[in-house]
Amino acid sequence: MMDQRESIEILIANRTYLYGIFHNVFGAEPSHEQLKLVTGHTTINALELLDMQDNHSMVDAAEFLKSIVYKVNDDFIDKLKTEYTKLLIGPEKMPAPPWESVYITKERILFRESTLQVRNIYMKHGIIPTRYLHVADDHIALELEFIFCLSTKMQKSFEDENMRIVVQLLKDQKDFLQYHLQRWIPDFANAMQKSTSKLYYPEMANILKEFLIIDYDIIIEILDNINLK
Repeated sequence: MMDQRESIEILIANRTYLYGIFHNVFGAEPSHEQLKLVTGHTTINALELLDMQDNHSMVDAAEFLKSIVYKVNDDFIDKLKTEYTKLLIGPEKMPAPPWESVYITKERILFRESTLQVRNIYMKHGIIPTRYLHVADDHIALELEFIFCLSTKMQKSFEDENMRIVVQLLKDQKDFLQYHLQRWIPDFANAMQKSTSKLYYPEMANILKEFLIIDYDIIIEILDNINLK
């Protein structure tokens, strides 16, 4: 039987891995290598581990990814590239623009105060996302990469038994989820369902939406179980 420390360590590693996956999905053009990673056993196992947290919303997610495995060929990848461009790049009007500010302002436009808030949070942590200055700060890929970076730092701090830093990074991630990602990803995922093309990205948006709900609870659970002496 695992002790509490081992259980927390697994939860931290699992969520770090999944944020890396979601950042890859929404931040890079699809490829054979990406699909192999996303539909691989490690990802499936990571999603299924979430069901062990008394939440079964990831069962359909795992089954969806398993179904993709048998479709991956050059023609399917080309279709996904078209869907990726249509839904996440443009230049035509996108049914679900991938920027936070679009969903939290009445004007539904980019580069609002919320965008600068996100930028300041990145800077506070000394994190410069990969595509910084190439896309708006509140792009879905940048926000997911930010959480991935914080979780990676937290994982290292946990291994070093620096629990005060672990707790602070958990609180920072909880705040970013609550005041940013969870404020707009549900609307983003719902808008994705209006797409005429639903091969992959609309369902991945739904999976992300459910994951963020579960992850918030996981953060609370870890915080409740870490003993600061």
